[in-house]
Amino acid sequence: MTARLLRLAVTVVVIAMLIASAGCKTSAPPSGQAATGQTRTPTPPPTSQPSGTQPTAQGESAGQKAPDFRVTDVDGKSHSLRDYAGKILVVDFWATYCKPCVEHLRDYNDAQYELSKQGVQFLALSMDDSDAVIRGWRPDGFDIPLARLDPGTQKAFFGDLAIVPIPQVRIVDRKGTIRYSFGPETTSAEVKEAVKVLVEER
Repeated sequence: MTARLLRLAVTVVVIAMLIASAGCKTSAPPSGQAATGQTRTPTPPPTSQPSGTQPTAQGESAGQKAPDFRVTDVDGKSHSLRDYAGKILVVDFWATYCKPCVEHLRDYNDAQYELSKQGVQFLALSMDDSDAVIRGWRPDGFDIPLARLDPGTQKAFFGDLAIVPIPQVRIVDRKGTIRYSFGPETTSAEVKEAVKVLVEER
């Protein structure tokens, strides 16, 4: 009986480790929220990428022009790629039910005031299915624009794939080119290091 319990405990630990390593998947939101998302297909990384940078998703790749998207944030303000022309844009794909996403987003919010002085802007596109859910999550003093990821914008960034592990980050340079593409295993520190590389470019 003891041996069976030991085998069961080991199995549970292994399954938990596999789930943790896979990141948050949009196919498993809490009840009441729609499931969307996609997997990643490896492509060659761009030059001068910090270690830990993840392969880009199918449908776009580092070195290509960013898609000309338009979204409306939870406060009713419109955001498009053209609005960020000449700036470095960090597009963060997240959800309120994804703990790593929330931790990264809070970290970016802490850094964004100083980075904005250097021409860096953040835009967080949520896979939640309700603006009310996002507004209910938003802490006091949170300044990064929050918008839902609509199907058209999702397709523009990720193509026709079915599952997107989150968090995901795409960093667009001043010329509108996707320079860095990060997946769930990447830390917020690595994202900020990539931003620093682009800030120092002239």
